[in-house]
Amino acid sequence: MADIVVGTISLKGSIGVSFFSERMTFNDVFTQADSALYIAKELGRNRTEIYSNN
Repeated sequence: MADIVVGTISLKGSIGVSFFSERMTFNDVFTQADSALYIAKELGRNRTEIYSNN
């Protein structure tokens, strides 16, 4: 019989978000999300940033 361990797991992370349009390739979306991820990390980590071309 296996032991059951109950506990709490806390996860933290930065997320980069990009929105897909019909004119975009997968690589376009991935590159934009990756850029947003690095901005999130630069701004203090543990946050979500949405890609903007501004």
